[in-house]
Amino acid sequence: MTVASGGVPGNLRLIGSEMLVWSDDEPQQQRTPAGGAVLVELLTELVRPGGRAFVAGLHDDAVLSVLEAESMQVTCLLRSYPDAAKAAKAHPGVEVLCGDLTKVDSAEPFDLVLVGGGVERLSSADGPQLSWQERAELVAGLVGVGGTLALVHENLLGIHRLAALTPPRGTRTDADWTPSDGFDATRPASARELAATVAGFGLEPSTTVLAFPHPQRPTALVPLDLAVDPQLKVHLQAVVTTAFDQAFDGQTMLMDPRPLASGAMRAEAGSALASAWLVVATREGQQTLTPRALVSDERTAPWPIRYELMHLDGWNRRVLGPRALVTRNVLVRDPQALDGPVPDGVPLLDHLIALGMHRDVPGLQMALAQFAAWASTRADANGRVSGADVLILPSELLVVDDTFVRWDPSWSTELTVPVEVAVARSLRYFATVLIGAGYSHPWPQLDSVDELTRVLGGLAGYDWGGDDVLRQAVDLQAKLTGAELGLTDAEIAELRVKLTGLDQGITAPGAESVQDLRAAVERLRAELDHEKATNKWNEKLLLGREKALRKAEGRVELLSGTFTARMGKLGLALARRVLDVARRVLRRNGEEQEEA
Repeated sequence: MTVASGGVPGNLRLIGSEMLVWSDDEPQQQRTPAGGAVLVELLTELVRPGGRAFVAGLHDDAVLSVLEAESMQVTCLLRSYPDAAKAAKAHPGVEVLCGDLTKVDSAEPFDLVLVGGGVERLSSADGPQLSWQERAELVAGLVGVGGTLALVHENLLGIHRLAALTPPRGTRTDADWTPSDGFDATRPASARELAATVAGFGLEPSTTVLAFPHPQRPTALVPLDLAVDPQLKVHLQAVVTTAFDQAFDGQTMLMDPRPLASGAMRAEAGSALASAWLVVATREGQQTLTPRALVSDERTAPWPIRYELMHLDGWNRRVLGPRALVTRNVLVRDPQALDGPVPDGVPLLDHLIALGMHRDVPGLQMALAQFAAWASTRADANGRVSGADVLILPSELLVVDDTFVRWDPSWSTELTVPVEVAVARSLRYFATVLIGAGYSHPWPQLDSVDELTRVLGGLAGYDWGGDDVLRQAVDLQAKLTGAELGLTDAEIAELRVKLTGLDQGITAPGAESVQDLRAAVERLRAELDHEKATNKWNEKLLLGREKALRKAEGRVELLSGTFTARMGKLGLALARRVLDVARRVLRRNGEEQEEA
Protein backbone atom coordinates (compact mmCIF):
# COMPACT_ATOMS: atom_id res chain seq x y z
CA MET A 1 0.00 0.00 0.00
CA THR A 2 1.29 3.45 -0.92
CA VAL A 3 0.32 7.02 -0.13
CA ALA A 4 -0.51 9.44 -2.92
CA SER A 5 2.00 12.27 -2.97
CA GLY A 6 -0.76 14.84 -3.30
CA GLY A 7 -2.31 13.72 -0.02
CA VAL A 8 0.85 14.12 2.08
CA PRO A 9 1.05 17.38 4.07
CA GLY A 10 3.98 19.60 3.08
CA ASN A 11 5.66 19.30 6.48
CA LEU A 12 5.40 15.50 6.54
CA ARG A 13 8.26 13.41 5.18
CA LEU A 14 8.15 9.62 4.69
CA ILE A 15 11.55 8.20 5.59
CA GLY A 16 10.95 4.46 5.21
CA SER A 17 9.28 1.52 6.99
CA GLU A 18 6.13 3.57 7.56
CA MET A 19 3.10 1.83 9.09
CA LEU A 20 0.41 3.13 6.75
CA VAL A 21 -2.81 1.92 8.38
CA TRP A 22 -1.76 1.39 11.98
CA SER A 23 -2.04 3.92 14.84
CA ASP A 24 -0.45 4.46 18.26
CA ASP A 25 -3.60 6.31 19.36
CA GLU A 26 -6.09 3.54 20.10
CA PRO A 27 -7.24 3.54 23.75
CA GLN A 28 -9.21 0.34 23.19
CA GLN A 29 -5.88 -1.38 22.46
CA GLN A 30 -4.23 0.28 25.49
CA ARG A 31 -2.29 2.71 23.29
CA THR A 32 -2.48 6.42 24.08
CA PRO A 33 -0.23 9.42 23.40
CA ALA A 34 2.45 10.18 25.97
CA GLY A 35 2.06 13.40 27.88
CA GLY A 36 0.02 14.85 30.69
CA ALA A 37 0.10 18.09 32.65
CA VAL A 38 3.11 17.23 34.82
CA LEU A 39 5.25 16.11 31.87
CA VAL A 40 4.45 19.37 30.07
CA GLU A 41 5.35 21.33 33.21
CA LEU A 42 8.69 19.50 33.49
CA LEU A 43 9.33 20.20 29.83
CA THR A 44 9.18 23.95 30.47
CA GLU A 45 12.52 23.63 32.28
CA LEU A 46 14.16 21.73 29.41
CA VAL A 47 13.23 23.93 26.46
CA ARG A 48 15.98 25.81 24.63
CA PRO A 49 14.47 28.95 23.02
CA GLY A 50 15.48 29.04 19.37
CA GLY A 51 17.12 25.61 19.56
CA ARG A 52 16.29 22.32 17.88
CA ALA A 53 14.04 19.70 19.48
CA PHE A 54 13.42 16.09 18.52
CA VAL A 55 10.23 14.45 19.83
CA ALA A 56 10.33 10.67 19.37
CA GLY A 57 7.00 8.86 19.45
CA LEU A 58 3.38 9.98 19.73
CA HIS A 59 2.82 12.77 22.28
CA ASP A 60 0.01 15.12 23.26
CA ASP A 61 -0.47 18.25 21.20
CA ALA A 62 0.36 20.20 24.37
CA VAL A 63 3.92 18.80 24.30
CA LEU A 64 4.54 20.07 20.79
CA SER A 65 2.81 23.36 21.59
CA VAL A 66 5.07 24.18 24.53
CA LEU A 67 8.14 23.63 22.33
CA GLU A 68 6.71 25.78 19.54
CA ALA A 69 5.88 28.51 22.02
CA GLU A 70 9.62 28.81 22.78
CA SER A 71 10.42 29.18 19.08
CA MET A 72 12.19 25.82 18.92
CA GLN A 73 12.63 24.07 15.59
CA VAL A 74 10.70 20.89 16.29
CA THR A 75 11.13 17.57 14.50
CA CYS A 76 8.73 14.76 15.38
CA LEU A 77 9.20 11.05 14.58
CA LEU A 78 6.11 8.82 14.30
CA ARG A 79 6.00 5.29 12.94
CA SER A 80 2.28 5.51 12.12
CA TYR A 81 1.21 7.40 9.00
CA PRO A 82 -2.30 8.31 10.30
CA ASP A 83 -0.73 9.76 13.47
CA ALA A 84 1.93 11.58 11.45
CA ALA A 85 -0.60 13.11 9.05
CA LYS A 86 -2.75 14.28 11.95
CA ALA A 87 0.24 15.84 13.74
CA ALA A 88 1.46 17.53 10.56
CA LYS A 89 -1.92 19.18 9.98
CA ALA A 90 -2.28 20.27 13.62
CA HIS A 91 1.26 21.73 13.76
CA PRO A 92 2.25 23.18 10.38
CA GLY A 93 5.50 24.54 11.83
CA VAL A 94 6.70 21.11 12.95
CA GLU A 95 8.69 18.82 10.68
CA VAL A 96 7.08 15.39 10.96
CA LEU A 97 9.04 12.27 10.03
CA CYS A 98 7.09 9.06 9.45
CA GLY A 99 8.96 5.80 9.61
CA ASP A 100 11.41 3.73 11.63
CA LEU A 101 13.97 5.11 14.08
CA THR A 102 16.81 3.58 12.06
CA LYS A 103 15.91 5.82 9.11
CA VAL A 104 16.50 9.09 11.00
CA ASP A 105 19.54 11.08 9.84
CA SER A 106 21.70 11.89 12.88
CA ALA A 107 24.01 14.26 10.99
CA GLU A 108 22.35 17.30 12.61
CA PRO A 109 22.10 16.77 16.39
CA PHE A 110 19.44 18.33 18.57
CA ASP A 111 19.44 20.53 21.69
CA LEU A 112 16.57 18.55 23.23
CA VAL A 113 15.49 14.95 22.60
CA LEU A 114 12.24 13.84 24.25
CA VAL A 115 11.07 10.23 24.46
CA GLY A 116 7.97 10.36 26.64
CA GLY A 117 6.53 7.00 25.63
CA GLY A 118 9.66 4.85 25.77
CA VAL A 119 11.93 3.67 22.97
CA GLU A 120 9.68 0.64 22.40
CA ARG A 121 7.34 2.83 20.34
CA LEU A 122 10.00 3.89 17.87
CA SER A 123 10.42 0.65 15.89
CA SER A 124 8.22 -0.17 12.93
CA ALA A 125 6.89 -3.64 12.22
CA ASP A 126 8.45 -3.29 8.78
CA GLY A 127 11.85 -2.20 10.07
CA PRO A 128 14.74 -3.90 11.89
CA GLN A 129 13.77 -5.40 15.25
CA LEU A 130 16.41 -3.93 17.53
CA SER A 131 17.07 -4.57 21.20
CA TRP A 132 16.20 -1.93 23.80
CA GLN A 133 19.82 -0.83 24.11
CA GLU A 134 20.24 -0.49 20.36
CA ARG A 135 17.16 1.71 20.09
CA ALA A 136 18.16 3.81 23.11
CA GLU A 137 21.66 4.26 21.69
CA LEU A 138 20.24 5.57 18.43
CA VAL A 139 18.13 8.07 20.38
CA ALA A 140 21.11 9.16 22.48
CA GLY A 141 23.10 9.68 19.30
CA LEU A 142 20.68 12.45 18.31
CA VAL A 143 21.69 14.60 21.32
CA GLY A 144 24.16 17.31 20.39
CA VAL A 145 26.94 18.81 22.50
CA GLY A 146 25.33 20.60 25.41
CA GLY A 147 21.99 19.02 24.49
CA THR A 148 19.58 17.23 26.80
CA LEU A 149 17.86 13.84 26.68
CA ALA A 150 14.58 13.26 28.56
CA LEU A 151 13.74 9.56 28.45
CA VAL A 152 10.76 7.83 30.09
CA HIS A 153 11.28 4.13 30.78
CA GLU A 154 8.51 1.82 32.03
CA ASN A 155 9.18 -0.29 35.12
CA LEU A 156 8.05 -3.86 34.46
CA LEU A 157 7.71 -4.38 38.23
CA GLY A 158 5.71 -1.19 38.73
CA ILE A 159 2.60 -1.07 40.89
CA HIS A 160 0.42 -0.62 37.80
CA ARG A 161 1.59 -4.04 36.55
CA LEU A 162 1.54 -5.82 39.92
CA ALA A 163 -2.05 -4.73 40.52
CA ALA A 164 -3.30 -5.43 36.99
CA LEU A 165 -5.92 -8.13 36.62
CA THR A 166 -4.42 -9.56 33.43
CA PRO A 167 -0.71 -10.42 33.43
CA PRO A 168 1.35 -8.58 30.79
CA ARG A 169 2.16 -11.83 29.01
CA GLY A 170 -1.59 -12.47 28.67
CA THR A 171 -2.35 -9.07 27.13
CA ARG A 172 -1.41 -9.33 23.49
CA THR A 173 -2.45 -6.60 21.09
CA ASP A 174 -1.43 -5.82 17.55
CA ALA A 175 1.41 -3.72 19.00
CA ASP A 176 3.09 -6.82 20.43
CA TRP A 177 4.76 -8.16 17.30
CA THR A 178 7.98 -8.85 19.25
CA PRO A 179 8.50 -10.82 22.48
CA SER A 180 7.95 -9.05 25.79
CA ASP A 181 10.69 -6.61 26.75
CA GLY A 182 11.03 -8.57 29.97
CA PHE A 183 13.07 -11.08 27.95
CA ASP A 184 15.43 -8.41 26.59
CA ALA A 185 18.64 -8.72 28.60
CA THR A 186 19.75 -5.24 27.52
CA ARG A 187 16.69 -3.56 29.03
CA PRO A 188 17.42 -1.69 32.33
CA ALA A 189 15.48 -3.15 35.26
CA SER A 190 16.00 -0.37 37.81
CA ALA A 191 16.46 3.38 38.01
CA ARG A 192 20.13 2.94 38.85
CA GLU A 193 20.68 0.61 35.89
CA LEU A 194 18.85 3.03 33.59
CA ALA A 195 21.11 5.91 34.61
CA ALA A 196 24.19 3.73 34.17
CA THR A 197 23.07 2.65 30.69
CA VAL A 198 22.44 6.23 29.60
CA ALA A 199 25.87 7.20 30.96
CA GLY A 200 27.33 4.48 28.76
CA PHE A 201 26.04 6.38 25.73
CA GLY A 202 28.30 9.32 26.56
CA LEU A 203 25.66 11.33 28.41
CA GLU A 204 25.76 12.65 31.98
CA PRO A 205 22.59 11.77 33.96
CA SER A 206 21.61 14.67 36.20
CA THR A 207 18.17 13.75 37.52
CA THR A 208 16.08 10.61 37.87
CA VAL A 209 12.37 11.12 38.47
CA LEU A 210 9.78 8.55 39.61
CA ALA A 211 6.52 8.56 37.63
CA PHE A 212 3.10 7.45 38.94
CA PRO A 213 0.61 5.91 38.19
CA HIS A 214 0.83 5.39 34.36
CA PRO A 215 4.07 5.27 32.37
CA GLN A 216 2.51 7.09 29.40
CA ARG A 217 0.53 9.71 31.33
CA PRO A 218 1.91 10.21 34.83
CA THR A 219 0.11 12.52 37.25
CA ALA A 220 2.89 12.58 39.86
CA LEU A 221 6.59 13.12 39.16
CA VAL A 222 8.83 12.77 42.21
CA PRO A 223 12.63 13.18 42.04
CA LEU A 224 14.42 10.17 43.47
CA ASP A 225 16.01 12.09 46.36
CA LEU A 226 12.70 13.73 47.36
CA ALA A 227 10.98 10.34 47.50
CA VAL A 228 13.03 9.40 50.57
CA ASP A 229 12.78 12.77 52.36
CA PRO A 230 11.29 12.02 55.82
CA GLN A 231 9.53 15.41 55.97
CA LEU A 232 7.68 14.68 52.72
CA LYS A 233 6.96 11.01 53.30
CA VAL A 234 3.41 11.34 54.65
CA HIS A 235 2.38 13.86 52.02
CA LEU A 236 3.87 11.82 49.18
CA GLN A 237 1.99 8.77 50.46
CA ALA A 238 -1.24 10.73 50.06
CA VAL A 239 -0.19 12.10 46.65
CA VAL A 240 0.73 8.72 45.15
CA THR A 241 -2.27 6.96 46.71
CA THR A 242 -4.61 9.61 45.27
CA ALA A 243 -2.95 9.26 41.86
CA PHE A 244 -3.68 5.52 41.76
CA ASP A 245 -7.17 6.07 43.17
CA GLN A 246 -8.08 8.46 40.35
CA ALA A 247 -6.40 6.40 37.63
CA PHE A 248 -8.02 3.06 38.47
CA ASP A 249 -11.33 4.11 40.05
CA GLY A 250 -14.10 1.75 38.93
CA GLN A 251 -11.71 -0.68 37.22
CA THR A 252 -11.34 -4.32 38.21
CA MET A 253 -7.83 -5.00 39.49
CA LEU A 254 -6.00 -8.00 40.90
CA MET A 255 -5.37 -6.04 44.09
CA ASP A 256 -6.06 -2.55 45.37
CA PRO A 257 -3.03 -0.49 44.24
CA ARG A 258 -3.51 2.20 46.91
CA PRO A 259 -2.20 0.30 49.97
CA LEU A 260 0.72 -0.96 47.89
CA ALA A 261 1.54 2.58 46.72
CA SER A 262 1.28 4.00 50.23
CA GLY A 263 3.43 1.21 51.66
CA ALA A 264 6.04 1.65 48.94
CA MET A 265 6.47 5.34 49.71
CA ARG A 266 6.53 4.70 53.46
CA ALA A 267 9.18 1.99 53.07
CA GLU A 268 11.25 4.17 50.70
CA ALA A 269 10.65 1.60 47.97
CA GLY A 270 9.12 4.08 45.54
CA SER A 271 12.02 3.66 43.12
CA ALA A 272 11.57 -0.11 42.94
CA LEU A 273 7.79 0.04 42.43
CA ALA A 274 7.36 3.25 40.42
CA SER A 275 5.35 2.91 37.23
CA ALA A 276 8.20 4.45 35.23
CA TRP A 277 11.47 6.33 35.57
CA LEU A 278 12.30 9.54 33.77
CA VAL A 279 16.00 10.20 33.34
CA VAL A 280 17.36 13.60 32.31
CA ALA A 281 20.91 13.53 30.88
CA THR A 282 23.14 15.92 28.95
CA ARG A 283 26.12 15.63 26.63
CA GLU A 284 29.17 17.58 27.86
CA GLY A 285 27.10 19.76 30.14
CA GLN A 286 24.83 19.76 33.15
CA GLN A 287 21.06 20.20 33.11
CA THR A 288 19.99 21.30 36.57
CA LEU A 289 16.31 20.89 37.31
CA THR A 290 14.48 22.63 40.12
CA PRO A 291 14.27 20.20 43.07
CA ARG A 292 10.52 19.82 43.14
CA ALA A 293 7.78 17.24 42.85
CA LEU A 294 5.01 17.84 40.32
CA VAL A 295 1.45 16.73 41.01
CA SER A 296 -1.63 16.87 38.80
CA ASP A 297 -5.12 16.23 40.17
CA GLU A 298 -6.80 14.55 37.20
CA ARG A 299 -10.47 14.68 38.19
CA THR A 300 -13.29 15.41 35.78
CA ALA A 301 -13.63 19.02 34.62
CA PRO A 302 -13.73 21.60 36.11
CA TRP A 303 -11.73 20.21 39.06
CA PRO A 304 -8.23 19.41 37.65
CA ILE A 305 -5.37 21.44 39.10
CA ARG A 306 -1.63 20.94 39.29
CA TYR A 307 0.90 22.08 41.84
CA GLU A 308 4.53 21.70 42.81
CA LEU A 309 6.22 20.72 46.08
CA MET A 310 9.30 22.82 46.76
CA HIS A 311 11.58 23.48 49.72
CA LEU A 312 11.29 27.17 50.56
CA ASP A 313 12.07 27.57 54.25
CA GLY A 314 10.33 24.23 54.70
CA TRP A 315 8.31 22.18 52.23
CA ASN A 316 5.59 24.20 50.51
CA ARG A 317 2.94 23.69 47.87
CA ARG A 318 2.44 26.16 45.03
CA VAL A 319 -0.37 25.95 42.52
CA LEU A 320 0.60 26.05 38.84
CA GLY A 321 -1.75 27.24 36.14
CA PRO A 322 -5.28 28.64 36.65
CA ARG A 323 -6.13 29.80 40.17
CA ALA A 324 -9.75 30.84 39.69
CA LEU A 325 -12.37 29.41 42.02
CA VAL A 326 -14.54 26.78 40.31
CA THR A 327 -17.95 25.40 41.30
CA ARG A 328 -20.42 22.75 40.18
CA ASN A 329 -23.73 22.16 41.89
CA VAL A 330 -22.99 22.23 45.63
CA LEU A 331 -19.22 21.67 45.41
CA VAL A 332 -16.57 24.41 45.36
CA ARG A 333 -12.81 24.28 44.77
CA ASP A 334 -10.39 27.13 45.38
CA PRO A 335 -6.93 26.20 43.99
CA GLN A 336 -5.23 29.06 45.85
CA ALA A 337 -6.04 27.39 49.16
CA LEU A 338 -3.34 24.81 48.38
CA ASP A 339 -0.59 27.42 48.48
CA GLY A 340 1.49 27.31 51.64
CA PRO A 341 3.36 24.92 53.93
CA VAL A 342 2.76 21.19 53.55
CA PRO A 343 0.78 19.95 56.59
CA ASP A 344 2.55 17.41 58.74
CA GLY A 345 0.74 14.73 60.72
CA VAL A 346 -0.62 11.19 60.78
CA PRO A 347 -3.53 10.35 58.41
CA LEU A 348 -6.65 9.98 60.56
CA LEU A 349 -7.91 7.02 58.52
CA ASP A 350 -4.65 5.09 59.04
CA HIS A 351 -4.75 5.90 62.75
CA LEU A 352 -8.32 4.61 63.13
CA ILE A 353 -7.63 1.48 61.07
CA ALA A 354 -4.60 0.67 63.25
CA LEU A 355 -6.67 1.04 66.43
CA GLY A 356 -9.36 -1.22 64.98
CA MET A 357 -6.90 -3.91 63.91
CA HIS A 358 -5.41 -3.92 67.43
CA ARG A 359 -8.94 -4.34 68.90
CA ASP A 360 -8.22 -1.21 70.94
CA VAL A 361 -11.80 -0.22 71.78
CA PRO A 362 -10.77 2.36 74.46
CA GLY A 363 -8.32 3.88 71.98
CA LEU A 364 -10.99 4.00 69.27
CA GLN A 365 -13.44 5.59 71.69
CA MET A 366 -10.92 8.26 72.63
CA ALA A 367 -10.01 9.00 69.01
CA LEU A 368 -13.61 9.12 67.79
CA ALA A 369 -14.75 11.22 70.75
CA GLN A 370 -11.90 13.66 70.07
CA PHE A 371 -12.91 13.78 66.39
CA ALA A 372 -16.57 14.41 67.25
CA ALA A 373 -15.62 17.12 69.79
CA TRP A 374 -13.40 18.83 67.19
CA ALA A 375 -16.23 18.73 64.65
CA SER A 376 -18.59 20.28 67.21
CA THR A 377 -16.24 23.21 67.69
CA ARG A 378 -16.64 23.97 63.98
CA ALA A 379 -20.44 24.23 64.28
CA ASP A 380 -22.46 27.44 64.73
CA ALA A 381 -24.86 28.22 67.57
CA ASN A 382 -27.51 26.01 65.96
CA GLY A 383 -25.19 23.02 65.76
CA ARG A 384 -24.73 23.22 61.98
CA VAL A 385 -21.56 23.24 59.87
CA SER A 386 -20.98 24.64 56.41
CA GLY A 387 -18.27 25.08 53.80
CA ALA A 388 -15.10 23.06 54.25
CA ASP A 389 -16.25 21.83 57.69
CA VAL A 390 -18.79 19.56 56.00
CA LEU A 391 -15.99 17.66 54.19
CA ILE A 392 -14.32 15.88 57.10
CA LEU A 393 -13.84 12.31 55.92
CA PRO A 394 -11.06 10.47 57.79
CA SER A 395 -9.18 10.08 54.49
CA GLU A 396 -9.02 13.89 54.17
CA LEU A 397 -7.70 14.69 57.65
CA LEU A 398 -4.32 14.56 59.36
CA VAL A 399 -3.92 14.23 63.12
CA VAL A 400 -1.69 17.07 64.31
CA ASP A 401 -1.16 17.11 68.08
CA ASP A 402 -4.68 17.39 69.58
CA THR A 403 -6.43 18.70 66.49
CA PHE A 404 -7.08 17.82 62.86
CA VAL A 405 -5.89 19.45 59.62
CA ARG A 406 -7.20 18.90 56.10
CA TRP A 407 -4.38 17.84 53.75
CA ASP A 408 -6.24 19.29 50.73
CA PRO A 409 -7.93 22.53 51.89
CA SER A 410 -9.01 23.54 48.39
CA TRP A 411 -12.38 21.75 48.64
CA SER A 412 -15.52 23.30 50.10
CA THR A 413 -19.29 23.13 49.68
CA GLU A 414 -22.30 25.42 49.63
CA LEU A 415 -24.27 23.01 51.83
CA THR A 416 -25.10 23.58 55.51
CA VAL A 417 -25.90 20.46 57.53
CA PRO A 418 -26.13 19.45 61.21
CA VAL A 419 -22.71 18.59 62.59
CA GLU A 420 -24.11 15.20 63.60
CA VAL A 421 -24.82 14.40 59.94
CA ALA A 422 -21.30 15.43 58.88
CA VAL A 423 -19.83 13.17 61.57
CA ALA A 424 -22.18 10.32 60.57
CA ARG A 425 -21.01 10.61 56.94
CA SER A 426 -17.39 10.38 58.10
CA LEU A 427 -17.95 7.38 60.37
CA ARG A 428 -20.03 5.65 57.72
CA TYR A 429 -17.13 6.05 55.29
CA PHE A 430 -14.79 4.57 57.92
CA ALA A 431 -17.19 1.64 58.42
CA THR A 432 -17.29 1.09 54.65
CA VAL A 433 -13.49 0.95 54.49
CA LEU A 434 -13.27 -1.44 57.46
CA ILE A 435 -15.76 -3.91 55.97
CA GLY A 436 -14.99 -3.40 52.28
CA ALA A 437 -11.21 -3.68 52.58
CA GLY A 438 -11.46 -6.61 54.98
CA TYR A 439 -9.67 -4.97 57.92
CA SER A 440 -10.09 -6.79 61.20
CA HIS A 441 -11.97 -4.87 63.88
CA PRO A 442 -13.63 -5.56 67.25
CA TRP A 443 -17.14 -6.17 65.82
CA PRO A 444 -16.87 -8.79 63.05
CA GLN A 445 -20.38 -10.10 63.87
CA LEU A 446 -22.03 -6.95 62.53
CA ASP A 447 -23.28 -7.65 59.03
CA SER A 448 -23.96 -4.18 57.62
CA VAL A 449 -22.31 -0.78 57.31
CA ASP A 450 -25.17 0.94 59.14
CA GLU A 451 -24.88 -1.37 62.16
CA LEU A 452 -21.14 -0.74 62.42
CA THR A 453 -21.71 2.99 61.94
CA ARG A 454 -24.13 3.03 64.90
CA VAL A 455 -21.50 1.34 67.07
CA LEU A 456 -18.83 3.84 65.99
CA GLY A 457 -21.28 6.66 66.59
CA GLY A 458 -21.86 5.36 70.09
CA LEU A 459 -18.12 5.47 70.77
CA ALA A 460 -18.11 9.07 69.50
CA GLY A 461 -20.93 9.99 71.89
CA TYR A 462 -23.95 9.80 69.57
CA ASP A 463 -27.10 7.67 69.74
CA TRP A 464 -28.22 6.73 66.22
CA GLY A 465 -30.82 4.14 67.12
CA GLY A 466 -33.13 5.37 64.35
CA ASP A 467 -32.47 5.71 60.64
CA ASP A 468 -32.94 9.48 60.25
CA VAL A 469 -29.34 10.62 60.81
CA LEU A 470 -27.84 7.81 58.72
CA ARG A 471 -30.32 8.51 55.92
CA GLN A 472 -29.27 12.17 55.92
CA ALA A 473 -25.61 11.08 55.84
CA VAL A 474 -26.29 8.92 52.76
CA ASP A 475 -28.11 11.83 51.08
CA LEU A 476 -25.15 14.11 51.81
CA GLN A 477 -22.65 11.63 50.36
CA ALA A 478 -24.78 11.16 47.24
CA LYS A 479 -25.06 14.92 46.66
CA LEU A 480 -21.32 15.52 47.07
CA THR A 481 -20.35 12.58 44.87
CA GLY A 482 -22.85 13.66 42.25
CA ALA A 483 -21.42 17.20 42.24
CA GLU A 484 -17.85 15.89 41.94
CA LEU A 485 -18.61 13.50 39.08
CA GLY A 486 -21.23 15.64 37.37
CA LEU A 487 -24.03 13.07 37.77
CA THR A 488 -27.62 13.67 36.74
CA ASP A 489 -30.49 13.66 39.27
CA ALA A 490 -31.42 10.14 38.18
CA GLU A 491 -27.84 8.93 38.64
CA ILE A 492 -27.66 10.56 42.07
CA ALA A 493 -30.88 8.80 43.07
CA GLU A 494 -29.44 5.49 41.85
CA LEU A 495 -26.25 6.14 43.82
CA ARG A 496 -28.30 6.91 46.93
CA VAL A 497 -30.05 3.54 46.68
CA LYS A 498 -26.71 1.80 46.20
CA LEU A 499 -25.17 3.51 49.23
CA THR A 500 -28.17 2.62 51.40
CA GLY A 501 -27.84 -1.14 50.94
CA LEU A 502 -24.19 -1.68 51.87
CA ASP A 503 -23.53 -4.99 53.66
CA GLN A 504 -20.81 -7.62 54.00
CA GLY A 505 -20.70 -8.01 50.20
CA ILE A 506 -19.20 -4.58 49.56
CA THR A 507 -15.64 -3.75 48.59
CA ALA A 508 -13.58 -0.73 49.58
CA PRO A 509 -14.34 2.56 47.77
CA GLY A 510 -12.36 2.92 44.53
CA ALA A 511 -11.09 0.19 42.24
CA GLU A 512 -12.66 -3.25 42.58
CA SER A 513 -9.88 -5.72 43.24
CA VAL A 514 -10.07 -9.50 43.04
CA GLN A 515 -8.59 -9.73 46.53
CA ASP A 516 -11.31 -7.49 47.97
CA LEU A 517 -14.00 -9.34 46.02
CA ARG A 518 -12.68 -12.65 47.34
CA ALA A 519 -12.68 -11.27 50.88
CA ALA A 520 -16.26 -10.08 50.38
CA VAL A 521 -17.25 -13.56 49.18
CA GLU A 522 -15.59 -15.09 52.25
CA ARG A 523 -17.50 -12.70 54.52
CA LEU A 524 -20.77 -13.59 52.80
CA ARG A 525 -19.89 -17.28 53.05
CA ALA A 526 -19.20 -16.92 56.78
CA GLU A 527 -22.48 -15.05 57.20
CA LEU A 528 -24.30 -17.80 55.28
CA ASP A 529 -22.66 -20.50 57.42
CA HIS A 530 -23.77 -18.63 60.54
CA GLU A 531 -27.35 -18.42 59.25
CA LYS A 532 -27.28 -22.12 58.37
CA ALA A 533 -26.08 -23.00 61.86
CA THR A 534 -28.76 -20.80 63.40
CA ASN A 535 -31.48 -22.38 61.26
CA LYS A 536 -30.22 -25.87 62.16
CA TRP A 537 -30.37 -25.03 65.87
CA ASN A 538 -33.85 -23.54 65.48
CA GLU A 539 -35.03 -26.63 63.61
CA LYS A 540 -33.66 -28.88 66.35
CA LEU A 541 -35.37 -26.79 69.02
CA LEU A 542 -38.62 -26.78 67.06
CA LEU A 543 -38.53 -30.55 66.57
CA GLY A 544 -37.95 -31.07 70.30
CA ARG A 545 -40.87 -28.87 71.24
CA GLU A 546 -43.10 -30.50 68.63
CA LYS A 547 -42.22 -33.91 70.05
CA ALA A 548 -43.08 -32.72 73.58
CA LEU A 549 -46.39 -31.29 72.34
CA ARG A 550 -47.34 -34.55 70.66
CA LYS A 551 -46.51 -36.43 73.85
CA ALA A 552 -48.75 -34.09 75.87
CA GLU A 553 -51.58 -34.42 73.35
CA GLY A 554 -51.33 -38.21 73.55
CA ARG A 555 -51.50 -38.11 77.34
CA VAL A 556 -54.57 -35.87 77.26
CA GLU A 557 -56.26 -38.14 74.75
CA LEU A 558 -55.44 -41.17 76.89
CA LEU A 559 -56.77 -39.62 80.08
CA SER A 560 -59.98 -38.37 78.44
CA GLY A 561 -61.17 -41.98 77.87
CA THR A 562 -61.16 -43.16 81.56
CA PHE A 563 -64.30 -43.61 83.84
CA THR A 564 -63.16 -40.76 86.04
CA ALA A 565 -62.81 -38.41 83.08
CA ARG A 566 -66.28 -39.34 81.74
CA MET A 567 -67.93 -38.82 85.18
CA GLY A 568 -66.13 -35.49 85.47
CA LYS A 569 -67.47 -34.34 82.11
CA LEU A 570 -71.02 -35.44 83.11
CA GLY A 571 -70.79 -33.61 86.43
CA LEU A 572 -69.55 -30.50 84.69
CA ALA A 573 -72.46 -30.63 82.21
CA LEU A 574 -75.02 -31.03 85.09
CA ALA A 575 -73.46 -28.11 86.95
CA ARG A 576 -73.73 -25.90 83.89
CA ARG A 577 -77.41 -26.98 83.47
CA VAL A 578 -78.25 -26.14 87.09
CA LEU A 579 -76.49 -22.78 86.76
CA ASP A 580 -78.57 -21.90 83.68
CA VAL A 581 -81.85 -22.83 85.42
CA ALA A 582 -80.93 -20.76 88.50
CA ARG A 583 -80.20 -17.75 86.31
CA ARG A 584 -83.61 -18.00 84.60
CA VAL A 585 -85.43 -18.31 87.96
CA LEU A 586 -83.66 -15.29 89.37
CA ARG A 587 -84.41 -13.27 86.26
CA ARG A 588 -88.18 -14.20 86.42
CA ASN A 589 -88.44 -13.30 90.14
CA GLY A 590 -86.87 -9.94 89.47
CA GLU A 591 -89.37 -9.16 86.72
CA GLU A 592 -92.37 -10.07 88.98
CA GLN A 593 -91.13 -7.78 91.77
CA GLU A 594 -90.85 -4.88 89.32
CA GLU A 595 -94.51 -5.41 88.15
CA ALA A 596 -95.76 -5.50 91.75
